[in-house]
Amino acid sequence: MAFDGFFVRKLVEEFNESILYSRINKINNLSNDEFIFSIRKGKNLKLYVSANSSASRIQLTNNSYENPQTPSNFCSVLRKYLMGGIIEEINQINNDRIIKFKIKNFDELGYERYYFLITELMGKHSNIILTNSDNIIIESLKNSYSLEFSRSTISNMEYVLPPTVKKYNPFNFSEYSDLIYDKNDKKFLIKNFYGVSALLNNYFLKLSVTDLKNSFAAFCKEFEEYYKPVIIEENGKKDFYFFDVKEYSKEFESLSQLLDYYYMDIAREAINKNTDRKLFNFINSKLNR
Repeated sequence: MAFDGFFVRKLVEEFNESILYSRINKINNLSNDEFIFSIRKGKNLKLYVSANSSASRIQLTNNSYENPQTPSNFCSVLRKYLMGGIIEEINQINNDRIIKFKIKNFDELGYERYYFLITELMGKHSNIILTNSDNIIIESLKNSYSLEFSRSTISNMEYVLPPTVKKYNPFNFSEYSDLIYDKNDKKFLIKNFYGVSALLNNYFLKLSVTDLKNSFAAFCKEFEEYYKPVIIEENGKKDFYFFDVKEYSKEFESLSQLLDYYYMDIAREAINKNTDRKLFNFINSKLNR
């Protein structure tokens, strides 16, 4: 799937239009790593956040979910600090798959406080982290400690960005104006810029092999013009993106609608495969008697 840094950048733009200055009314966990934030901004909306290793994402959703009777420990912490709060800022970090929400709320004594909800949407390394205004971790969904990278997601430690290879932010054009393009390196964009997926990299390889760097820079400068949420189907496999990098089979009005459709379709296919497998095993057991 192409939930890359550029897709996240478009998603943050949608969030700033639709949920900035909204109030968080409820927080529920669907599972240990999936959460629904019920928010209101003129109307009721649902923000879905998943740190699931195979389907990490964040989106507005119209789907209905069943909530467990007992909240998880992490969900209880989120409720304590964020319920009733106002989302005041939504920012992406380094054109990467990290989104930071600044939320204003009041503590038990009525003092105004600011909290930051950080979603790191990085596959098996995905995490959801809550910090205070001093960048100190209050709680994390997944607690970890790494001596190698000098990073901890344990409470009361300072929040540090996930370890990554140093790259360029593609929207800071002056930083890479002198970067020399290696035409023999088919992964030049992936290796040098934050947020580039294989899907986007291959799009530019087909578009312009001889002037890849300038074509990519032009794309970033005209980024606002690229918007067509689509499902892509090729060789029996489905993918999605925020514009038509390939021939597409279905178009949507928003990225959240696109994600709702894509992941519900995957869920349906999984259910059908499971049903087929159970039926096969049942018939096979009868034949072997």
